[in-house]
This record gives sequence, C-alpha cells and structure tokens, in this order.
Amino acid sequence: MKKTFLLGTLSAVALMMVGTGANQAFAAGDAATSSSESTTTSDTSKSTTAQFEVENGKLQLTGAPDLEFGSHDLKSLASDRSAIDLETGGDIVVSNYDSTVSSWQVTAQASTFKNEADSSNELTNAKMTITPAAAVVSGTGDTASSATQSANTASTKAASGDNVVGTAVPVLNSTADNALGITTATVGKGNATLDLSGVPLKDLKGGATYTATIDWELSNTTVAPTASSIK
Repeated sequence: MKKTFLLGTLSAVALMMVGTGANQAFAAGDAATSSSESTTTSDTSKSTTAQFEVENGKLQLTGAPDLEFGSHDLKSLASDRSAIDLETGGDIVVSNYDSTVSSWQVTAQASTFKNEADSSNELTNAKMTITPAAAVVSGTGDTASSATQSANTASTKAASGDNVVGTAVPVLNSTADNALGITTATVGKGNATLDLSGVPLKDLKGGATYTATIDWELSNTTVAPTASSIK
C-alpha cells in the first residue's frame, strides 16, 4: 500500500511539471505573435519633414530729393524773406528687407548756402526746415486687416521743423509696425521752407544762384535686447 501511494504521488508531480511547460510554450507563442505585429506596423508608417529657408535682405536708402526753392527778385526778398516755400522736391525712399532691423531713422543735414559763381559769398544765417508728408509703406505683400493697413499708411515723419543747415535733423522715422518693406515720404510744396530773414539784403547778389548740399543719412535704430528681456 505504501509503495502504491508513492507512485501515485510521483505521477501527480509529473503531471504538474507537464502543465507548467505547456504554459511556458503558450506564453512564448504569444510574445512571438506580438513582436510580429509590431514589426508589421513599423514597416507601414514613416515620418518625414518639410522645410524652406529665408535669406535676409538689406536696409537701404534708395531715394532722396533735390529741393528747388525757385527764383525770387531782390525787391520781393527785401519785403519778406522769412518763409520761402519749396517749389519742387521729391521722395525719400527707404527699402528695408533686413528682418533684424525693427527701427530706422533718416536724418538730413545741409551745408551753408553759397553763391555758385563766388564761393566766398556765403549765406551763413540762412535756415531750412524739412518736414515730409505722411509716409506710405508698400512692398510687404501682406493681406492685412483694414486696421493694419491704416497703421501702415500712417505718418512716420519726425515733425521737428528744426533747421537742417549745419545740423543733422531726423526727418523720417519708422514705427514699430512698418519698419519692413518700402517706405515713401514725399517732400513737396509745404514740406520744406527756406528762411533768409537772418541774411543781410546786401549779401544776396542779383543774378546769383545759391546752392547747399544736403546729406541724407539712414541709420539702424533698433534697440538691442537687454539681458532681462531674454528668457
């Protein structure tokens, strides 16, 4: 009886071992199937990229006007020479396609008016002011709202009215919203004035043409970011 019991016990143990091996085989089969499915999914899906590059442009002063104050007889100048209006002028044109420039300024500085035929005949006290008309911005290709378009055609002039003879005076500034593109500001009648009230009448020679050179300077006035503004 004892021997028979031992055999029965051994048989039971053997059956348990067989059952464990079967479970392991099933588990291995499931893992293989999962791996196969994963490989199949990876082979049917890919990710790629799309890109483009933007080349930076330049900040340029592409136009500046000659100013013509006309011809005046000495008798009329004796009566009033304090505000001689401009007769013909032209456009100040700034082209900016440099994305690093968010602010710019144009200044004008004129030399002393001199007699073209006699350079010793200088009008040292002559004054001239330049105040351009409202600037118009174009060349951006933006399809903006009416509010943005209004801002882009707003005045960017510096209405200082300061004497430009002998001193560089700001005459045109960009604004925060319109630094890029092509900015055009007209200097026409009413936008520049010649004041000869400080010039003695005897210094104005009949038949003479008086000329001054105007230097127009465009500068980048972008403010570099401070350390605190860089996050």
